[in-house]
Order: sequence, then structure tokens, then C-alpha cells
Amino acid sequence: ITLTNQLDLQQIADDNGLESIDEVTIQSAFYRVVTPDPTPTRTITGSISVNEGANPPQGLIALTSVLVNDPAYTDWTAVPLQPGGVGVMNAALAQALAGGSPTGTISTLGTSTPTDVATYFVWQVRLRVNVVGTAKVTVVEPPV
Repeated sequence: ITLTNQLDLQQIADDNGLESIDEVTIQSAFYRVVTPDPTPTRTITGSISVNEGANPPQGLIALTSVLVNDPAYTDWTAVPLQPGGVGVMNAALAQALAGGSPTGTISTLGTSTPTDVATYFVWQVRLRVNVVGTAKVTVVEPPV
């Protein structure tokens, strides 16, 4: 994933009337299942890690014994973020804001249970960012 292709900072500034964007940070994460698994009792335990350059991967999201076909997961469900991965993502976002092109890898690893039954499901993850910017406003003094 190339952050600068996925996050159009100029468009965000234009859409929100910002003269500049001063900071972009990871705010939260969500996941959902868009195609359920044929096995109704399928659970997953897994993680998403991120790394930048040659640095070791850092955990961003961890899931434990999630029932894939739970109807609650067909809509976006909040998931806690891990500090190490947030630090990597925030550093990459700061680099992108400064005009750089950060490079890194997002990796997933997991176990699908039962392990002796074929599995197929599709899930998505969404990261929400927080943008701090500067906007010019005109303050009108009321007549005295």
C-alpha cells in the first residue's frame, strides 16, 4: 500500500477549507466481514503488522477468537490499535505530509479454526486518520 496513493492530503485540505495540514495521525481501526465462511463456526485469531524500511514489524491490530460469521461483523466493528504499529504508521504519515514517499509493508498472519476444514471468507480493515490543519477565518465585529 502506498500511503500517498491512498490518502489524498490535498483533497482533504480542499474538502475542509484548510490552508494547510499540520498533522495526520492514526485515530482508530475497524474491520468487517464482507463474505462469510461456509463453516458457520469458523473463528480466526490473527494480527496485522506494519514495518517501514528495514525496521522489524510492529503489531497494529490483534484479533482473538473472532467468530467470522457473527452478524455483528458485517458492519464496521472497532478494534483496538497497538502502540508499536501506530508509531510506525504515524511516522509514515508524517513523512508523507512532509512530501516524502514512505515505504513499508503491511502483513497479516492468522489461524483459522477448525484447521482441518477448508476456509474461505473475505474481510476488510479500515484505518481512520485524524487531520489537524489551519484554516483562515474572518471574524466580523458586530456594530456597537
